[in-house]
Parts: sequence; C-alpha cells; structure tokens
Amino acid sequence: MRAIRSKRNKLNRQPMPCETNGKRHPKRIRPVRAVAGWLLLAALALALPGCGAGGDNRTARESLGLAVSGLLGSDSVRCQGTTALTVGGEQRSFRRYEGRLQDHQTLLLYPQLSSPSPSKGEGKTAGSGTRKRSLPREEPFGAVSLTKKNGSWTAMKSADLSGAGAAPFNPVAALEEMESLEGDLSYEQGAGPGRVRLKLKLAPEAARTELQRELEREMSDLKKSLPSGREAALRLWAEENSRLQARLASAEVETVYRLDIDSRRYLPKRLSRTRTVREESAGANVKETETSAADFDRYR
Repeated sequence: MRAIRSKRNKLNRQPMPCETNGKRHPKRIRPVRAVAGWLLLAALALALPGCGAGGDNRTARESLGLAVSGLLGSDSVRCQGTTALTVGGEQRSFRRYEGRLQDHQTLLLYPQLSSPSPSKGEGKTAGSGTRKRSLPREEPFGAVSLTKKNGSWTAMKSADLSGAGAAPFNPVAALEEMESLEGDLSYEQGAGPGRVRLKLKLAPEAARTELQRELEREMSDLKKSLPSGREAALRLWAEENSRLQARLASAEVETVYRLDIDSRRYLPKRLSRTRTVREESAGANVKETETSAADFDRYR
C-alpha cells in the first residue's frame, strides 16, 4: 500500500507537459479533442437557418420545394415588386407593381405610380420605404390578370406592349419554374434573422432557353395586338422577330435567382432575379441587365 502511495506521489510531482521547473510554458498546445470540438461547433453554426444552410438538415432542393408548396397552398398572397432594365450602364426603364394571388390560380398585377424612389442613393427595394413620390422614367402598364390553366399562366388582359422596356415580372410563375430549371442550387448567407436564402445560378444553356421562351411569348402577344389586315405591320413584326432570334443565338446569357424563405413557416418572403445579356453590336460589346424583385406578405 505504501509503495503504491509513494509511486502516486512521485507521479503527482512530475511537471505537467506545459510546465518546466514550475514555470508555465509560454505556448500551450490545444488538445486534439478540443480542436475537434470547436470544428463541430463551427459546422453546427453553418447548419443554422440564415447562416448558409437550412434547418432540420434539409437540402436546398427540399427547402425550395417546401417554399413553392407553401405559396401555392395559400388562399391569398400579396406581392410587391419592381422590374428595371439597364443597357450599357444607363437605366432604360423602371416599373413598380403590386399583385395578389387569389384562389391558388388567379394573379392580378397592376402598376404602382406613386411609391419610393428607385434612385441609387436611397437603395430602396420592393416593398421597402414609406415615402410616396412620383418615379422618374417609370413606364406604366395596364393591369394584367393571369389565370393558371393546365400548369401554365395565361394573360386574360395583356399588358400595354406599345412602350419599350421590360414586361411585368410574374413572381409566382418564376418561383414555380425554379424547381425545374437546370443550374447550381445552394444555400447562401446574408438572408438576415429568421430567414433562409437560396441561390440558383442557371446553366448557360438553361438561361438562354428561359430568355428565348419569354421573348417568344412577348412577341406572340405583340403579334396578336397588331391590327388585322395590316400586311406591312406583319412583315415588320417578322423581320424584327428574325433579328431578335439571331441576336439571341450569339448572345451570352447569365441568370441568377435568389429566394429568401421564412425559416419558421417556410413561406417565400422575397424573390429576385438578375439576368445579364452580353452581345456584340456594331463592333462593340453591349451589356444589358434586367433586375426583377418581389416581396411576399399577407399570407392567408
């Protein structure tokens, strides 16, 4: 028994690995287990909503599916959005609108003619700000009523297509199509408290196909609005349509979607799309950027 105690005391008097002659070593080595613990905490932090990943270990694709189902499953939803078109660094058009989805398959979009200024200094976005003032260079469009039939949205009353610029953005249709678009879907940081953000960067060919489909739909609506029996107008339409298709075939298209989701109810809060088209015109490179955004609220 004494031998055991003597050996234990001798061991207790041995200097610690981080001490030498009773003096603490200036630099302690953190144990491997402690380092592993810190790495585990960091990994868990990244998995929290709003920090780069969805809660409950959901994949980005699963979170997108829940958000789409939540929107389409609501009886009524309000959306407020903007669409801006910039060519060569110069803003060509700006539109602000409000809409309401009712009965799951009816969407009414109408312009807001008095709303926060879109000037760069204020940094206002869709659904933000309280000041009311006229918008510079804002192009009005008529109210658009869309009905979903056989899985696609059909305009019951077309927008005014007489002016140049971007057409009204349908955020509901865009959100639905995100599930089938080919591209890189992932979580992204920066959504803020109580939100999860998804980022979808379309594959180059998918971005081109999406734009081509939208342009074909707009040109088809324009053709239907032409006066009957006007052969000259039809010939002009055909020429412009062919020229547009040729430009699109050689253009470089890049499209990025971002979707903010309520991390508790998994309902869409904000959807944005930035589309950049680069092409060569008259020997010069031209950059065209269309930015669309919509905020969702008043779910019922």
